[in-house]
Amino acid sequence: IINVVINDSYSILKNHDGVGFSIDSSKHDYFIKPAKSEKSVREFEKVVSEIRPMGDFSLAESLKKIEKNVKKNALIFVISPFSYPEQFNRGQNYKTGKHVYVFMVDPYDFVDKKDDEAYRKLMESAGIKERRKLNSISQFFRSVGIKANISRERDLLMRIMTEYKYGKMRNEGA
Repeated sequence: IINVVINDSYSILKNHDGVGFSIDSSKHDYFIKPAKSEKSVREFEKVVSEIRPMGDFSLAESLKKIEKNVKKNALIFVISPFSYPEQFNRGQNYKTGKHVYVFMVDPYDFVDKKDDEAYRKLMESAGIKERRKLNSISQFFRSVGIKANISRERDLLMRIMTEYKYGKMRNEGA
């Protein structure tokens, strides 16, 4: 996923748009200011290489930090597996004044594929259950005005770039 984010970032930079990053959890809080140069991407690569994923992620809290840190009109892409317990409710404020796109990563691509038939069936069953959970989270986000979709590893790059081009075409952010 990090490779996809870096590749997308360089593609966006080639269009002379700025790229910034926020890495957020209960254990990590990094904000890399948007820049129209490779400096922000290199800083992101350095930060990511020095940390390990840990902690809980809250979309509502993350959006509050983004609203505070990002002053210009911007396209915000949130990429998360949503494989943690978070209480989603309509009472929370998910509004940022920015165009937010949530990409929920389907974890099925990251599971070891074994030849054992019983193991394969177990993983398929778990994958179906996880997909249902992601579908319900996606429907919730849409109901509160956030564009959300479920992406597999192989189509995440294309989906991000499609939303970026669409947002740019509609002049939703720089």
